[in-house]
This record gives sequence, structure tokens and C-alpha cells, in this order.
Amino acid sequence: MRPTGAKRGSARRGSKLRRPWNLAGAIDGAHSFTYAVSMKNITLSVDEKVLAAVRRYAAEHDSSVNGLVREYLKQIAISEDRARRARLRIGELSRRSRARIGAIAWKRDELHDR
Repeated sequence: MRPTGAKRGSARRGSKLRRPWNLAGAIDGAHSFTYAVSMKNITLSVDEKVLAAVRRYAAEHDSSVNGLVREYLKQIAISEDRARRARLRIGELSRRSRARIGAIAWKRDELHDR
């Protein structure tokens, strides 16, 4: 399987191609790519004063507005992937648990008696 736009033989032999559904491995930067990465362009509408302030911030931090937006979106994707994996793990642990909920032997009003 070749990435979109990659030519036959463009990836090194034995290299593993990224799967789009494995966000953590593809985003965290722990692995280097051996082929061209396709990026999508997006258009944003931003207030002029906000854009001017962000350009100053980016320049002060040796970055660009594009770099800041890309990093922010990457962090959202990583966070969502972690949350999804955590929900799956909690569900798995819950199904494997031997704990059982017994019958409800109390009344709501009794819980609040002092």
C-alpha cells in the first residue's frame, strides 16, 4: 500500500507505512517518514487585530501562524485519540471485572436522613 500521491518504489524497502487511524504514532514525531507527507490547505477567517497579535507571537517564538495552528490542531488530535483509547480501555476493564452491582435496598429519602 502506497500513501496517496506516492510513486511506486518511492518508499524505502522494509519501511512501515502509517495507518491514518493510528493517530498517536503518526503525530507524536517518534518515527521519521520515508516518503512525502501530504498536507491539506485550509482557509481561516481571523480578525485583523488577532492575526497581527498572533504574527508577533509567532515571530517571538521562532514560528509562523501556520506552524502554530498546525501544532494546535495536532495537539487536539492527540488528545482525542488518547481519550478514545482510554474509553475503550475502561469499557474493556468493566466487561472483565468480576464486581457485580446488587439489588437496590435503600430509598433516596433514607440517604439524606440525619
